[in-house]
Amino acid sequence: MLKNISGRIFSLILFFLNGLSMLFGISIISLGVVCIIDHGNMSEVVGSSLYTSGVYILIFLGLIIMTIALCGYIAADKENICLIVSYIFILCLVALLLLIAGIMVLSFRDSLGESARRVMIDTLRNNYGRHGIITDAWNLVQSRLHCCGVDNNGWGVYNGSWWDMITNLDLYETNTKLPESSLFYLFVPHSCCAKKLDGLTGWPTDVYRDTKRCQTWQYGPPNKAYGPHNDAIYYAVIYLDDK
Repeated sequence: MLKNISGRIFSLILFFLNGLSMLFGISIISLGVVCIIDHGNMSEVVGSSLYTSGVYILIFLGLIIMTIALCGYIAADKENICLIVSYIFILCLVALLLLIAGIMVLSFRDSLGESARRVMIDTLRNNYGRHGIITDAWNLVQSRLHCCGVDNNGWGVYNGSWWDMITNLDLYETNTKLPESSLFYLFVPHSCCAKKLDGLTGWPTDVYRDTKRCQTWQYGPPNKAYGPHNDAIYYAVIYLDDK
């Protein structure tokens, strides 16, 4: 009697663990699919290989966890001791590997973040304004996240970039930029310029606050590295260094 009750309790625990594993695997796969479908533009910002590798690792990990959970259901249904022991061993091994992976990510967080930061800056300086898909991705990110550039007060990253050389090219003098004092000189793309907020919803509208002050302001950014706050340009950043 006690043996049967213990066996049923063990089976229920096993089915419960299998259910959690299956849900976890489905969640990871869903997250990977959402990243591919809805956030594909991010691959052009943080680097295609880095982003794509991370997403496919997520999906692969989810498939492995679901497969292990399925094997656990089969083992519990057949009440095969050998299969159950093998399942528990594999489950513990996967948990250990996930723990090690988490520790490694935390240990190398700074270096990984710095690598992503360098890729983002390189993409912005060399490809923004040159390739349409990258330009659209950066415009989307900066508009939605209300940021400008990569680092804090990062408007200067556009200075000397491909976008800067093309946008501010002097049409009358070959290979020469317009002077920064020119009325036609642009310091940042329009996606860096702040938009007015809707009084009822609080959401940004399609109307810019002040495009002229977004490009040049005698008291501060973006033509000056520091100064009073300019509410016509976004200050928040994409990359945050929490050191």
